[in-house]
Amino acid sequence: MLADIGGQPLVVRTLERVRSVVERVVVATDAPEIAEVVTAAGGEAVLTGAAANGTERCWLAWRMIGAAHERPVIVNVQADEPLLDPLALRGVIDVASGLDNEDGIDIVTAAHPLRDPGNPARVKVVTGEDDRALYFSRAPIPHGGPHFGHVGIYAFREPAALFRAATMSTHPLELAERLEQLRWLARGMGIRVVFASEGEGGVDTPEDLERVRAHFAAAAAGGG
Repeated sequence: MLADIGGQPLVVRTLERVRSVVERVVVATDAPEIAEVVTAAGGEAVLTGAAANGTERCWLAWRMIGAAHERPVIVNVQADEPLLDPLALRGVIDVASGLDNEDGIDIVTAAHPLRDPGNPARVKVVTGEDDRALYFSRAPIPHGGPHFGHVGIYAFREPAALFRAATMSTHPLELAERLEQLRWLARGMGIRVVFASEGEGGVDTPEDLERVRAHFAAAAAGGG
């Protein structure tokens, strides 16, 4: 999270992307050094203490800051997404904001066409009717394609959905794939996928970090 990308820590680069779309963004962390760089960049941070995963950390943060809100959409953006497409984020929020209890959807996420489906660091998603998620995997599914890469955004349509997702016990599918969202699917939570036309992927490996650094260096050289 503190890796330098063109003069800014990775977490701040992701914060900048999210702030271009969302009015209030809070970085939830258990690391004081991360909170300090976020605050220095003009952002807001909360120290949640230890959490088993990002969803539990999001719930802990919500308990600290969200009591004054009645029925908001709560968006969890993984902090390793410095090239997050703001249009994809906006699309996820718009869909989640329009949900009600009759939709059967608790969570909205995003995906984009994938160039390297064989890379296990790139999580794939397969959808069915109404773009409802059927399965997520590190394997190149479906066989023969097309392949869509999952983007690290989860919009929970209300606090109750976030609470259920954060407190649910683990599931064998989740443990096999090392993908938290599979526990939600396996236990009946509905996930809708919003498709973006393209995407760059998050920072999951040292190679990803160098790719992102090269992106920002090229943008700076070109005045972008």
